[in-house]
Order: sequence, then structure tokens, then C-alpha cells
Amino acid sequence: MLGAVSFDPTSSKFELAVFGGEPNKTYYLYANGSATTGTLIGQITTDADGNASFELTFNADMPTLEDGSQLVLADE
Repeated sequence: MLGAVSFDPTSSKFELAVFGGEPNKTYYLYANGSATTGTLIGQITTDADGNASFELTFNADMPTLEDGSQLVLADE
């Protein structure tokens, strides 16, 4: 699976796209850690071709993303 991520700190807009994943599978996106230690910020489900996109605007209730923040895409 391949992916692309963009984050605009000015607008707090986050975008994720994945390609070639398992078809019709849901993945969970965690910030600042793994499924065990991170904060769940969303989920993304691939289409029949294994592709998906996700867009999110961060607000005050969400974890802070900064230079060096870790994002994890997990299937659990």
C-alpha cells in the first residue's frame, strides 16, 4: 500500500490518500502513537480497488500535530 499525506498548519486541514490497499477494508488513523498509545482521529475505508481518501480539519478537541508528529494507519 502506498499513501500521500498533506497538512496545512494555517488552516489545520489534513488530507490522506492511500492506493493499492486491501479492497473494502477499514483502517484507523492514530496521531502521536499506535493503536495502543495514540489518539484515534478517524477511519478510512478503501474502495473495491483498494484506494481511499480522507480529509479532516483539526479543532481544539483533537491532538496537536507539529513537526515530528507520528501518524499511524492500522487495521485494528
